[in-house]
Order: sequence, then C-alpha cells, then structure tokens
Amino acid sequence: MSLKKFLLYLLINLNLIVSQNKQISVGNVKFIGNNNLSNKALLKQVELKTSSLFRFSDIDFDRRLLKLDAISIKNLYNSYGFLEATVKDSFKIVDQSADIFFIVNEGKQYFLNAIEINGNKALSNKEILSTLGLNKGEYYNPIKINKNLTLLDEKLQNKGKLYAEFDVQQSISDSVDLSISIREGKDVYINNTWITGNNRIDTLTIRKEIDYRKGDLFKKSLIEKTKKNIYELNILSSLSIITHSLS
Repeated sequence: MSLKKFLLYLLINLNLIVSQNKQISVGNVKFIGNNNLSNKALLKQVELKTSSLFRFSDIDFDRRLLKLDAISIKNLYNSYGFLEATVKDSFKIVDQSADIFFIVNEGKQYFLNAIEINGNKALSNKEILSTLGLNKGEYYNPIKINKNLTLLDEKLQNKGKLYAEFDVQQSISDSVDLSISIREGKDVYINNTWITGNNRIDTLTIRKEIDYRKGDLFKKSLIEKTKKNIYELNILSSLSIITHSLS
C-alpha cells in the first residue's frame, strides 16, 4: 500500500471514529395529547431540553433521563387530579440530534367530594385541612397530601405528640372521598438531657442555651430553638438532638 493510500485510509477511519463518539444532542421537545396542561407547564418538568433563547442544546441525549422526564410529567398530572394519566416517551434521531416526543393520555380529572377526619384531639379539623391544603370541590392532589403530612406531624410535635401516625384512605368513583385517621399517641414530656461529644467545651455553656426544662411537654419548636441557640455560639461544627423514648 502506497503512503498516499495509507494516509487516505487512516483519515477515513479517524472520521468514522469521531462520528461514532460524537454525543447526540437534544433537539425539539414536543407534547401530544395535553389538552388541560400547557406545553410551558410540562416543559418545566423536563430535564432533556434545549436552552431557551437560541435553542442550542447544552445537554446530551440520555434515554434514562427521558424515562425520568416522562415520570415527572405523569406526577404533575397526578397533582392536578388526573389520577389515571399515562405518559409515553419517544424520540427520533436525525444528524446526531434527538427530537423528543411525549404522548399524553390525560384521563379523567378527579375532585374532592368528602373529607372525613378521625382520631384528632390536639388539632381541630379546620387546622388539619388547612395544613394539608384540602378543600372540598377542588381537584384531588395526593402528592400535596403526602408532602404536607410532614407539616402536620410537626404541628402535632408542638403539642407533645411525638409519635403520631397517619393513615390516609381514598375512595374513588366519579369523585374522591377521603378518610384521614390519626393516631396521636400519648403526650410526651421531657425527662433528662445528656450532652456528649463536647470534649473541649464546658457542658454548662451548652446547657445555658437550652430552651426547655425537665418536665416540660415536648415541643419541636423549642428543640429547634435550642439548636439555633447553640449554633450561634460558633463553637460547634455539627449538632444533633436525638430523642429516646422511655416506657
């Protein structure tokens, strides 16, 4: 083989290797079947998308991310009461650029018909509904309920209910009937406080910043205030306050 032919052969193979290693960029993102939610709202849930201004892609195409984007869109629909929504993802690659398609089947939108609350004593029904963001006649948002249960638990912890449990049951027909059962448990009081890990810091210095006393009803807000007080001393790099139940 002559030197000229060898160099031509080498050049062709180098171009082939570069072409094979070139990453696939993201092109257009299109939604099909979204009658109730706008393209703009759905696009906010998508990670695989081009930059907004000049449409240049700064993200490489990734099939795993594409699946996660479809799940994020489905979750958004669920949060608007479309409990049966399905989202299928598809793509088409042309010239190292992938156009992405999301095919949406929205299904029926469900609304809250009735809400029943059982077992609550420390908090009123009105306060519970407000904390969970629930109102009759609004679209049913199970994702918001799950998120706001944490807020409800914190409110109960401020009432001495440290180990409350929740059970949310939904009955779905033409609309949604919701049943919320709360097991508050007994009131919890503060017994002793132990301080460990303070080898170089005087225990008395830390105890002066404690906002609760032995015998007080447990309140999460006082625990958080104590943590803030101690941190403001600027003598600790980390701090954990752990509760231990006593029979």
